Amino acid sequence: MDNSGIEKIAQLSANGYISFNSAEKIALDFNLSPWETEKLILAAGFIPLKYKKNNLNLNDQKRAFNSKILIAGCGATGQAFAQSFARLGIGNIILFDPDRFEDTNLNRQIFSNESNLFASKAAETEKQLKNINSSVNINFYEKSIESQDFLTCLKDADLAVDALDNFKSRLYLEKKCSDKEKKFIHTAISGWCGQAKIVCPGEDFLLKTFGDKINNSPEESSNLFSAVMTLCGIVTSLSVKILLNKEKDSDRNFIFFDLEHFDFISEQG
Repeated sequence: MDNSGIEKIAQLSANGYISFNSAEKIALDFNLSPWETEKLILAAGFIPLKYKKNNLNLNDQKRAFNSKILIAGCGATGQAFAQSFARLGIGNIILFDPDRFEDTNLNRQIFSNESNLFASKAAETEKQLKNINSSVNINFYEKSIESQDFLTCLKDADLAVDALDNFKSRLYLEKKCSDKEKKFIHTAISGWCGQAKIVCPGEDFLLKTFGDKINNSPEESSNLFSAVMTLCGIVTSLSVKILLNKEKDSDRNFIFFDLEHFDFISEQG
């Protein structure tokens, strides 16, 4: 971008930030998509105002925008993670889920409602994310992770997040991430409880810890919305640390919580 372009953006800024309305004007002036506009704003040295309360500096916000996260599963946890990443300003999100909404999703899945029952979870998640942050580039697949598209997408992802509902699929995810030398964050939820773990290539954490639980049936449990959102906070924090290269050794601990008894455990796994 030449100096005149930077100057034009600077004229629309206030204290280093660009408002939503100013971003729309920039998009119109430069004939850019929302994603291209945000990339231009960050490259020019400014931060979109919508990210001000992320409390990230310019370089970190840029790095977040240029990151690519793959979410395996668009159920309760996958939708919550996706919303959190979009609000944070992760610029590229990939979604995989072949399922559709049903009545029993209404208690905890943030993008399910009475008007979209039986609609595709992946497609509806993409639609809602675009309403939250149109600058995010979202690719969704109404497919399981046992597809060639998944392997192709995983190759380019900076991080994968396990939002799956059975251990057979989780073990498949672990193997494919290891094969492609990708970190992923394992998550699971049951009732009041949840767990998370950063898994590094070759670690085989799930295989060693849960290998005897292999099955392809969804985990049947009464999951609470409060547990979903607690897990979302943990996973978002871990993801940010990984993507911004601020991960500590303790972040690789196995994290478990039980909201019924207010137990929170973080131990080496």
